Amino acid sequence: MKNAVVGIDLGTSSVKVICVYPDGRTVRAGKTYAARNADGWQNALAAALAEMDLSDVCAVGLSSQVGTYMIEGIPEPIHWYDDVGDRECSACRQEDEPETFLREIGMPHPQIRSYPLPRIRYILDTYGKWLNGQPRRICQPKEWICQILTGKRITDTCSMRGLAHPDGRYSRYFLEKLGITEEWLPPLTDPAGLVGTVTEEAALATGLPRGTPVYCGCNDFYTGMLGLGVGSTGEAFDVTGTSEHIGILCDTMDLYTPLVVSPYLHTNVLYGVTASSGSSLGFAIRNYGMECIEALEEPYAEAPLFLPYVNGERAPIWDGDARGVYFGIEADCDRSALAYSVLEGVAFSIYQIYETMNSRAEKMLVGGGASEDSFLNTLKASLFGIPVISTVEKEASALGGAMWGAVGCGLSADVNDAIRTYVRPSRVFEPRKEWTEMLRQRFGIYKNLYPALRDSFRQWKNRDA
Repeated sequence: MKNAVVGIDLGTSSVKVICVYPDGRTVRAGKTYAARNADGWQNALAAALAEMDLSDVCAVGLSSQVGTYMIEGIPEPIHWYDDVGDRECSACRQEDEPETFLREIGMPHPQIRSYPLPRIRYILDTYGKWLNGQPRRICQPKEWICQILTGKRITDTCSMRGLAHPDGRYSRYFLEKLGITEEWLPPLTDPAGLVGTVTEEAALATGLPRGTPVYCGCNDFYTGMLGLGVGSTGEAFDVTGTSEHIGILCDTMDLYTPLVVSPYLHTNVLYGVTASSGSSLGFAIRNYGMECIEALEEPYAEAPLFLPYVNGERAPIWDGDARGVYFGIEADCDRSALAYSVLEGVAFSIYQIYETMNSRAEKMLVGGGASEDSFLNTLKASLFGIPVISTVEKEASALGGAMWGAVGCGLSADVNDAIRTYVRPSRVFEPRKEWTEMLRQRFGIYKNLYPALRDSFRQWKNRDA
């Protein structure tokens, strides 16, 4: 009996594919790095699937980056990290009250320029004359994968947060304000919804059995939470990656939070997102070497502080002009201290988000590539004062995609059943109480640095203007 489910996660720079079984076994393809366009994604997907035995596959579930948009007739995507749309995002938030957003999209609109409403508004402002008012299909990368596998472009309400209501409809009010119709956008389903089946052409290209059902899945953040086993109110999580999502499940929805709050499963999720966590760690590895990172065992009380804003920053400061900064370098500072500062700065950036929340948790579930770093996880546990728990499967978003496929095809009765079946804890990182006070003292200085530098960041950006 075929009982394996494939999870596909199309990230910012790579495609991750795993195959999971009800007995807990997981087979993982290596990350396949891709050019950041349609051809690159298609080639990377085929290469990743070619590594795997797909003979027992009974379903496919999807996960993908969101905020990246492909527009019919425009050759290159507009990526989530592109430095466009701030003006449109501010205008969207100013024109309507939070209560209007709650009615139309089920959540307050966050200060994120890559959400559908400001990004499509930017597209129309920039390419409006060329589009000439004619419907042009707009989709995100997951819908492109849907089309490659099934010939259909279908999305889900989670991936279209900000323009779709959780009850399964696009906001007619906001579509009219944009001046477009649903013809421009992919049809909506829920994450366990059936998109279609693998076509003969896709079977030849990927090795997936022809006729295999493909289930929609959702955005990589939500699949990442599911792949970590986040399902109960009060649970905190940390999804690491190019950016880093830190948050907690809660029953309430604060319309005026400086963070992001949106529906998730049967409750709500309150969270913030960094912009540069993974890029900062990459900076440390390139400049100081992996061996230097791996040798870290204790905090450096005299190390400089590091603002990890190498790509700007989202929550809680919302400043795309911010940049990375070392503060407090002394004459005897060495490579190890500088490397430590970067790891500590990443931990401080997510703690600053957590500090903004009213809720507190008893533990934090961590996933993604950085969840393998013992020292960084112990640093976080000590700073937060709660245990940090990693899972066996590090590719949480690909696993979450597979779990939606398992729910869709009936291998799992619901998401809670899928969590019990597929998510396995790996390690618990306990707080080191002797580190906590020192880290929080340093954090107090860290969070004063950005306000002092805010105007200088803006001057730095405009230095050649």
